[in-house]
Amino acid sequence: MAIKKDKITIVPPHKNISRPANDNDAKLIVELSERMDKLMDDLIIAGVFSEIFALHHSQIVSRPINFFVIYKNNQRLNEKYPDFPRVIVNPKIIDHTNQLLIKGEGCLSFPGKPHAEVNRWNKILCEYQIPVLQDDGSYTLSDIHCENITGVLSQMFQHEIDHANGIYIYKLK
Repeated sequence: MAIKKDKITIVPPHKNISRPANDNDAKLIVELSERMDKLMDDLIIAGVFSEIFALHHSQIVSRPINFFVIYKNNQRLNEKYPDFPRVIVNPKIIDHTNQLLIKGEGCLSFPGKPHAEVNRWNKILCEYQIPVLQDDGSYTLSDIHCENITGVLSQMFQHEIDHANGIYIYKLK
């Protein structure tokens, strides 16, 4: 595991499938999302990456829960999608267009590697949940949101869902 008392790090790529999150995971997901944002800040400040979009839980542990965090300090995403949730739980693509776009992508699991060209659907219909703060201070998962997602957000969702399924843009040995 790459989570220590106050620090988290990227783990080596693995093919482990993420387990679905449930209400019992909601508080942990919220706590980890803040630490994952800090890690993304650190990677940008250190110059390891020039731009970061998101980080999947499978990138910091080898027994992951299915959720990812959209990087809060990505100006391009914040301008284009100002009200979009930052923590995405149990994402699932339920439909997509037939139009594939070839996109260049990097991956936090492979620092220093050049971008790979990846086929991604232009538009997806995705289901997901988000953590919800309850009146008593606890967290639960929301009902399922269903949303049409396009552009860079669609590409990011597909990349992070691949992580949940142990798939990377580079071949693992």
